[in-house]
Amino acid sequence: MNCSRLHSDYYLAKMSWPIILFLFSMTSFSQEESNPSTLTLDIDGNGQYDALTDGLLLLRGMFGLDGEPLITGAIASNADYKSAVDIESRIEKLGDLADIDGDGQIDALTDGLLTLRYLFGLEGDPLVNGVITGDAIRDTAAEIEAHLKTLMPAFPDDQIIYGTDNSDTLYAGPGNDILYGLGGRDLLYGEAGNDIIDGGSGQDKLYGGDDNDTLYGSDSFDELYGGNGDDILDGGDGKDQLYGGSGHDIFIARPGDGSDGFITTSAIHDFEDGVDKIRLDGGLNFSNLSITQGTQGSFYAGGYIHYYDYTGHTLLRAGNEYLFVILDTHHSDISAEDFN
Repeated sequence: MNCSRLHSDYYLAKMSWPIILFLFSMTSFSQEESNPSTLTLDIDGNGQYDALTDGLLLLRGMFGLDGEPLITGAIASNADYKSAVDIESRIEKLGDLADIDGDGQIDALTDGLLTLRYLFGLEGDPLVNGVITGDAIRDTAAEIEAHLKTLMPAFPDDQIIYGTDNSDTLYAGPGNDILYGLGGRDLLYGEAGNDIIDGGSGQDKLYGGDDNDTLYGSDSFDELYGGNGDDILDGGDGKDQLYGGSGHDIFIARPGDGSDGFITTSAIHDFEDGVDKIRLDGGLNFSNLSITQGTQGSFYAGGYIHYYDYTGHTLLRAGNEYLFVILDTHHSDISAEDFN
């Protein structure tokens, strides 16, 4: 089995159980006594709970992998624990806590998958379908989620930060933080961690920084900068300027957030075809869209003639409402594959 690719373990575990059963035995971990208050699912110790690092490390460990096959491609760049010996020790010390369903065994195809799915954000029936054994003590989604939450306490650096109705400059720091700008013209910096940043009312600038952030511009004319990582940018109402940065970013489009003219609608500045996506919200679907190339011309306003040239940009429209101008793109390159 090739363990050097991040997604291969999850695909094999979830979709190819017969193959996995053939390749691996259903082994259990040694159940040593541990101090529950000091043990979490942050296996690599980077201050985050991540499916493609912590989840894969735990799953691989449950399959019996150790040494380089255990850690290859699954250690975060900012991890405190990077050696196979350290990772093996941290997994082993979880002991009975890793028995997620409480059936007395630590099993990759039950406990491992439950953990991985939860770290991927699955809850309810999608979390537990097909992976609860008949001997499980915790056999409902609510019970499984409650147990997993005990292994995912908030990190000391995690904060909820509120601004004021005036203009604020707020820095989140290294944790997974939530920032509310509230009123005024705010500057909000997520820095490191998976942050949620809400500008509130006013003309705001939001900077996600590192890791995977969610940015909400709310109303007014906002600037959203995703930075590094896989970010979600939701400008809301108003003429917003959206910069995804590096990573696989998602830009939110919904009815009512656009404009009746493409000059006054929001702009995506760095859309990468095949990498980034536009998420259609509020009942929109791809069949509602018109995707055309921009035009050039002029208009008269405020006693002046204003000239414009949008011929190098793609216009995204639903009915009479322009949702986005996608800068520096050709409309023929924008297809259904660019939406989700």
